[in-house]
Amino acid sequence: MTDLKCAVIGCGVIGSTHAWGITNDQQAEIKYFCDILPERAQKLAEKYQCQFSTDWKEILKDPEVNIISIALPHYLHASVFNAALKVGKHVICEKPLCTTPTDLYKMIEVSKNSSKVSACIFQHRFSAPLKTLQRFIALGELGTIQSAHAELACSRTQKYYNADEWRGTWDMEGGGVMINQAIHTFDYLSVFLGRAKSLNAKVEHRQIEGIEVEDYGSGTISYNNNVQATFKAINDPKKKWDVSFSLTGSETTVIVNDHSITCDNEVKQSIIDTIHEEEKKTQAQTLNAPGKECYGGLHNFAFSDFFQCIENGHTPIVNIESASYTNEIILGAYHSTSTNKEVTFPLQDYIQPTLV
Repeated sequence: MTDLKCAVIGCGVIGSTHAWGITNDQQAEIKYFCDILPERAQKLAEKYQCQFSTDWKEILKDPEVNIISIALPHYLHASVFNAALKVGKHVICEKPLCTTPTDLYKMIEVSKNSSKVSACIFQHRFSAPLKTLQRFIALGELGTIQSAHAELACSRTQKYYNADEWRGTWDMEGGGVMINQAIHTFDYLSVFLGRAKSLNAKVEHRQIEGIEVEDYGSGTISYNNNVQATFKAINDPKKKWDVSFSLTGSETTVIVNDHSITCDNEVKQSIIDTIHEEEKKTQAQTLNAPGKECYGGLHNFAFSDFFQCIENGHTPIVNIESASYTNEIILGAYHSTSTNKEVTFPLQDYIQPTLV
């Protein structure tokens, strides 16, 4: 039996994905599922042959549990994260880390002051296109990074928002398409450009009637070395899911679209193709991953990296500080909308927008 014993807190759709990621890796086992709805926790507990509870605070008292996996609604992430680290558990948290800058900066502080491993799940950091681009850049083929663009078009209907009371609300979800769907695409900016210096953005509520949060957002971000990035996110039930990320360097521009990666130079394209094929071969078959197709099948890679870091003392690929850069972009876009001004980081006196 493994010494890594997990409790999955939150048994909704993403909770089942966490369970799959944990057990697919086979480095750890699940001891508890926890949810305020006992039938949801019990259903997963029966599937994975473990215990269930409705009280996460009681689970934290179990000395055998050394890992907490957070799959809760956004507004509950910070409190469970901080409490778990403070009692000596390793913690992995679904994106976003949280919904306010106050919670975000506190989570960073708690993480830095803990001897335990903590991570956030941005599973697309483990995708073949992103890993290909990282290796391509490491070879110096892109040249000096000059600019970037991140864009997402997704389709989230009213039915999606009606499925859970916390969705589509400022106080519980913390926002809309930006904080829940586009955050994955914007995370590419953090991977390649680091922490933003400032941001000017506008989010809007254009067409999804039954929500109070945004279904559209766009803006410009400034980074070090005079690098600028633009972004756009739209939730339109009539559109297909479409992800686009481009990175322009002094040598070429590289474009990532879902599973493809291309550039405007034939010689460099052949380098990309070679690396990309190698990266695809290193990824296990994950077509049986539960949840929505847009999640991808990469949660097992996120958990594998997390477990290995616990074993060898290394820093996770999606550590809390690097994940916070992406969280800041989203919250910065909301604050910029509220103040109608360019904002700088770290964020001060945060104001959530009121959209009509």
